[in-house]
Amino acid sequence: MKIRDKKSIAILSILALAVICGFLFIGVNSANIRYAFYRRIPKIYAMILTGTAIGVSSLIFQTVTNNRILTPSILGIDSLYVLLQTSVVFLLGSSSAIISNGNINFIITIAAMLLFSSLIYKFLFRKGSKNMSEKKGMIFDFNGTLVLDSHIHKAVWTDFFPLHGKEPLSEEEMEKNLLGCGNTEILTRFFSPITPEEIERLTYEKEAEYRRRAVLDPTFVLVPGVEEFLDYLKAEGYPMMIATGSEINNVKCYFEYFNLERWFDWDHIIYDDGIMPCKPDPDIYLRSAALLGRQPEDCMVFEDSLSGVLAAKRAKIGRVYGFGPGYTPSRYESVGGVDGAFDDFANWKNFDLN
Repeated sequence: MKIRDKKSIAILSILALAVICGFLFIGVNSANIRYAFYRRIPKIYAMILTGTAIGVSSLIFQTVTNNRILTPSILGIDSLYVLLQTSVVFLLGSSSAIISNGNINFIITIAAMLLFSSLIYKFLFRKGSKNMSEKKGMIFDFNGTLVLDSHIHKAVWTDFFPLHGKEPLSEEEMEKNLLGCGNTEILTRFFSPITPEEIERLTYEKEAEYRRRAVLDPTFVLVPGVEEFLDYLKAEGYPMMIATGSEINNVKCYFEYFNLERWFDWDHIIYDDGIMPCKPDPDIYLRSAALLGRQPEDCMVFEDSLSGVLAAKRAKIGRVYGFGPGYTPSRYESVGGVDGAFDDFANWKNFDLN
């Protein structure tokens, strides 16, 4: 949960307690305190119970349909209740047992509401429909895919290796051993023997230099078409997340610099935590699919690196797209191929999202 959300919840909780106290004690004195509490406390319980029921039901609806704005009220449940009560009075009269007997009224109303909810459920999740629960899960690599920064990483690593007494890597070696991999695995592979403390120190050093260069680089921007594509996916209710080999401080930098919270929730970001195996291990995409509530074959991956594409293939992701300047499908033949290769997201309307 974000710090801002925690503060909002704390403020709302304090305000709610203040309102409850005001409702309980305003106008109360020693002469009427017992009567006032007898009348007011059950009302507070009723409001808490009703608010909790509405909140939980809304959360369930939004989780099942993957739609943040969907509520029972929007679906018409509230209006259905009014319609049922109005219809009974109109057809049977206000003196009907269904109206006058609270228990009978409650049972009939609940049965009708359950029937209506079942019909809504079948409509939303009917076979072949384009409802939100059936939309593909969209999993994005970040570096080199949503933003072209691979050249910055390569430049930093090129200086980093000689600075610490190691031979610099060739372009081919970088492509194979660095892109898509986390710092822990890279440093363990090339700087062994190395302690966890040294890994932490060198990671901080390398990534701090990367961030310094990145924010000064005029090419450090979202690739063409990304914002429009993500806006579309967000509006259409596609579940989305980022699966990156970057460490947490970089991810925080990206979130702030590019205002990524417009499209992504923080809890839908997988990053290098020092434990997760790096690509081409399929774990990152298997975990991503699980977080989105989808089977791997019901997801799409957008990647730039060979190791990332191979990871997606090993995870049995349904569709994999390759991205990068001048990249063609032939670039990825050695790792099982891709379903399409693009320079950027400018032509996102041509993507097959089904």
